[in-house]
Amino acid sequence: MADFLIIIINIKLMKIGKFAYIICACLSFLCLSCSEEDSTTASSVDPKINLDKQDLSFQVSGGAELINIESNVNDLKVVSGADWCTAVLEGKKLTITVSENEKADVRKALVKIIAASGDKFTSEEIFIAQLSADATITVYPDELSFSKDGEAKSVKVTSNSDDWTAIVPEKDIFWCTAVHSENDSLRIVVGKSYINEPRETEIILSAKGKTATFKVKQEAGELAAFIIPSMASISSVPSEGGKYHLVIGTNVASNYTIKTSSTWVICEKVQDGNSLDVTVLENTKPISRNDTITLSYKGEIGEASVKIPVQQLAFISSFTSVEIPLKAETKEAGFATLIANGYAPKGQEDKDRGPAKFMLDGLFNTFYQSDFNASPFPNATANWFTIELEDAISAFQFWYHNRQDNANGKIKVLNIYVGDDGTSWKLVKTIDSGLPVKRGNTEGTDQDAQYTSPWIELEAPAKWIKFLVTDTQTETGGSSTPYSIAEFKLWKGI
Repeated sequence: MADFLIIIINIKLMKIGKFAYIICACLSFLCLSCSEEDSTTASSVDPKINLDKQDLSFQVSGGAELINIESNVNDLKVVSGADWCTAVLEGKKLTITVSENEKADVRKALVKIIAASGDKFTSEEIFIAQLSADATITVYPDELSFSKDGEAKSVKVTSNSDDWTAIVPEKDIFWCTAVHSENDSLRIVVGKSYINEPRETEIILSAKGKTATFKVKQEAGELAAFIIPSMASISSVPSEGGKYHLVIGTNVASNYTIKTSSTWVICEKVQDGNSLDVTVLENTKPISRNDTITLSYKGEIGEASVKIPVQQLAFISSFTSVEIPLKAETKEAGFATLIANGYAPKGQEDKDRGPAKFMLDGLFNTFYQSDFNASPFPNATANWFTIELEDAISAFQFWYHNRQDNANGKIKVLNIYVGDDGTSWKLVKTIDSGLPVKRGNTEGTDQDAQYTSPWIELEAPAKWIKFLVTDTQTETGGSSTPYSIAEFKLWKGI
């Protein structure tokens, strides 16, 4: 375009003298120079940024910091990610200013420098941190009074921390609760009073080590028996089980009764009945399960009862289970061999009890019974049965069902060993809780009379498994000898 303009100018000035040609030559040089400069600007370079600081720390009072920028381009932009942190760019100097922090929380921000050249760009980040102010917390009013019928009220909490908490003493949580609600207020809910004298508690507010307190008072109610647990239900218990502590609000001391409908939920009164420790045992089955804890009282001041549902999640195995066919006493291709150390009574081999074959016959009205001579328990060596596998396995799971015709002979403690030759053994698991004490039925449908173990993973593959019973019990929890098994199964994990 510049060359074209020069040609036109030359044509128009052909009739002008020598001096005019000199002017045209100068103009031509200038136009060509401009053309070369425009071409250089249009082509982009790889932008680069170097900062002399990239991590800045500020005191509570705030302040300003200067950052020097080295870059091969002039097209620089800056972006700040917080309104309390401003970033001003003047040429290749960046000033970051932070305001005073009035909050009791450390605050952080990110400032980004962007350099562009044509369609290319790069960026660098500057990390900003500022110390927190000392925490403050106050509450208004500092005391609330409630009627005997119970009600809800709110108090105003002022704090420079967003993480303040309110704690009701454990002994009072059954009748008084505190919930952090919107607009920095605390909602206090007080239940109906069943005692014939006033009661009160003190709630503690806490913010980063600073505290404030206020009192909650309730007038006397009418005397009546009550049982109020701190948890209305125990739900979504993981398959591996768990322990739960419930505070029990009651005016009947420890005179209430506890009832569950299963053996996998265990309850124990503590602190003179003012608390309840609940243990949920491991669920080894691929289905969820439910139970109910019932607390009841009947006496001079009336009756009270409360139900606490318990729900446990199903076991989800990482293994694909394959049942291992078992044969008692004799080896046969395609079967693992189960051998028991003695049986009783002698002479019942063709009836319904005695030898190990009865725990593999698919019938629930027959059963294996250990040798009477292996008593009394505990006996560290005599009460065992072994399984010799055709091939070594790395993980296994077993199941058994109790006998159905008597309350005795239930396994209480079971040690499990593995080995390579049937003579040397390594203990891999002891099971001393959660084993069923209930007698079964002839259909094998009573879930509380059977046990499915968790998966037992081995450090190294093994070809032998040994089950050693070291203690037994009756259906009512007393000691018993010998032990019995109606049916037994084994799976390997792959």
